[in-house]
Amino acid sequence: MSQLTSKELVRRVFSQKSVPRAPFLPLVSALAAGLEQIPIREMYASPDLLARGMWNAQKLFGYDGVVALCDSTLEAEACGCPLEWAADGPSVVGHLLAEPGTVGGLDIAQLASQGRLPAALEATRRLSLTAGKTTAVGAVVTGPLTLAQHLSGRVVDGLQTGRLDEARDVLDLAGRIMVQLARLYGELKVDLLIVCDPLLGRLDARLVPILQPYFRPTWNVVGFYSAFSVLHTHCHTPELYRALLSLGADGVVAAPSAVETDQDAGLACMGLALPLSMLAGDKDEIHHKVSGVLGSRVIGPTFLTTEAEVPAWVPAEKMHHLLEALRG
Repeated sequence: MSQLTSKELVRRVFSQKSVPRAPFLPLVSALAAGLEQIPIREMYASPDLLARGMWNAQKLFGYDGVVALCDSTLEAEACGCPLEWAADGPSVVGHLLAEPGTVGGLDIAQLASQGRLPAALEATRRLSLTAGKTTAVGAVVTGPLTLAQHLSGRVVDGLQTGRLDEARDVLDLAGRIMVQLARLYGELKVDLLIVCDPLLGRLDARLVPILQPYFRPTWNVVGFYSAFSVLHTHCHTPELYRALLSLGADGVVAAPSAVETDQDAGLACMGLALPLSMLAGDKDEIHHKVSGVLGSRVIGPTFLTTEAEVPAWVPAEKMHHLLEALRG
């Protein structure tokens, strides 16, 4: 096989074609801010700083895909939910749709022009024009469960207690927001749309199929733009991993512990979520941890990512050691 660009490598693995190695697509927006010595809040609001920081980080480390910004509060903030900022990023502190029956009053027609979403979209556009020539570019949208919980504060409890009517209206709204953003990112020619839904990893696996109608329209839009869909959540058990596969994404991220056999190979490209603890220790320790994770877990078409954003304080040398270990 002739030498592949990182972009070609990523697109081949998601097409379930043979590749010489598993591509690495880490979440490093916070780390990029640290490398640029810019506060996270300032970088996450500026398309200039965000695009430059992410491009510089990719050039420094040489991983295979630039994921512009992974921030599960973006859509909630654009809808009007208040945020609280800490050194490591924002969190939602108020629910705009806490009262049942208030969903119909929220107009999402101009959502992409609100909050920090314009900065994320513009940074993605710039990365697609620069890094996207040889490197895969990914965009992130917040999944329906986490977004609906941010908006209302009541969806997770409604699902777990069987009060589905209380959850469906907000989940439907979250699904429509996902579709709107999937279309906008598709027009920017991203290679991957990553649906990041942290709360999904805490849900009983038996409840996951209920969410399928809120994912399918987004996958359809992603496919229309010849991109690939990825579902990223905190999945640690084989039962939940198999349930997530049923949602139909092109790739599903899971902790190495969730992948026990090859019975699910081929249903989706498997994303191994490397724990951030792998970045602790010296070079030899990092290489040993990588060997332990990858030795028996690469089954079928596989890509690698991180379980969450790499913190801003992680030394650059740790990432270099990790890349060296992954490349062998």
